[in-house]
Amino acid sequence: MNNKHKKQILVVARPDQQSEQLSGWLADTGDFEFDQALTDEQAIELFHHRSFDMVLVDGDSHDPYFRKLKAILPIFQTEVLVISTEAASAEELDEKVREVFEIRKRKRIQRLLVLDAAETPTWHGLPFFSAN
Repeated sequence: MNNKHKKQILVVARPDQQSEQLSGWLADTGDFEFDQALTDEQAIELFHHRSFDMVLVDGDSHDPYFRKLKAILPIFQTEVLVISTEAASAEELDEKVREVFEIRKRKRIQRLLVLDAAETPTWHGLPFFSAN
């Protein structure tokens, strides 16, 4: 990962109830910067003050916190990624997080390439908004 700008991840989990895979992953990775919220309400409040690249909810995709945050947080920040910790191990969770960031990067590049490939309509050989 680029050390100039570490991805900002908001972890929504109670420290005393963290899953083993989340605890192990948080201890092993130094590639990201973390903030922690204990509840979904606290996570929403943090979104009013800060910008995050991802929200990692400790639990599965059927968890009420996960469903609520997945519905509400994109209203505040459209590019935020909300994922759950559904993984068998810390290594699988690390792969999942990195894969989600990589997929978003590829989609962004694809959008740029599509925009770049669009033909500019011309009038007498000059683009519509030419300085000429």
